[in-house]
Amino acid sequence: MDTGRAGRRRPDTMSPVEDSALRGLVGEVVTRVRGPHEPGEVRLLFHGCWETLIAYGDGPLARGQSVLVTGSRGAGAVEVIAWAGEVPPEPGALGTRSFDELATGEMEE
Repeated sequence: MDTGRAGRRRPDTMSPVEDSALRGLVGEVVTRVRGPHEPGEVRLLFHGCWETLIAYGDGPLARGQSVLVTGSRGAGAVEVIAWAGEVPPEPGALGTRSFDELATGEMEE
């Protein structure tokens, strides 16, 4: 772990707790994702701050496309799928729907 110039601990990667907390968040593509081997970037609202992370998708995702985080690759990289809804104004704004309901598009009434 790098301690930086002032001797304070500076993490080289996100902790596993933060990584797993990203799953289910909705964000927006800021740099085009070209496919599974050519990542882009997404912007997510996480703990009240906008974060820009490396993003991998199954296929191309255009800039401005809403996306749902389905997993983490660690070190600030996430896996995403296209999301038809709007980007929520804050984390948790998707309500009580489960991740599986969000990912498959199936929602219980």
